[in-house]
Amino acid sequence: MTTDASRSGRARFTGVEIVGAAIISLAAIGLVVSVVIYTSGAEAAFFGLLGAFFLGITGFGVLVAGREARRRRDERAAVARGAIERESPQRPTRRPGL
Repeated sequence: MTTDASRSGRARFTGVEIVGAAIISLAAIGLVVSVVIYTSGAEAAFFGLLGAFFLGITGFGVLVAGREARRRRDERAAVARGAIERESPQRPTRRPGL
């Protein structure tokens, strides 16, 4: 049985998280290139700035979604092993007379 502490390198990250980080990296590079081009006087590079910004936001969303999926998957596995108990959602109680 491996724990999170004993995993090394990329094994800690899921494929979706790696893709999200790669998208963010590409967006950062694109943003820097677009800034350099835009400051040199090319007005059309503004669209590159917008595109890189939106690509970065998309990459961040993919990264967060991957982490949330991993957290839920790990929680389900822990419940299946019996390591933790699943919290049952409590129904709201009705007050008499309402």
